[in-house]
Amino acid sequence: MNDKDNSGQVCVEFIGEFKEKFEALKKYYGIQNDAELVRVLINEKARHLNVGPMEAITIG
Repeated sequence: MNDKDNSGQVCVEFIGEFKEKFEALKKYYGIQNDAELVRVLINEKARHLNVGPMEAITIG
């Protein structure tokens, strides 16, 4: 993905310990789709930080 790409797509490769943790989280949440797990985790963290929808879009 280049800097001019505004699609919001992110590509990450998990290996070793991180892959094991990612798979454990998918099992814990009962989610099979990788992208859905990422959405759930982001929403959960944003809720924990009391970030509103517009703030979540503009952070970072």
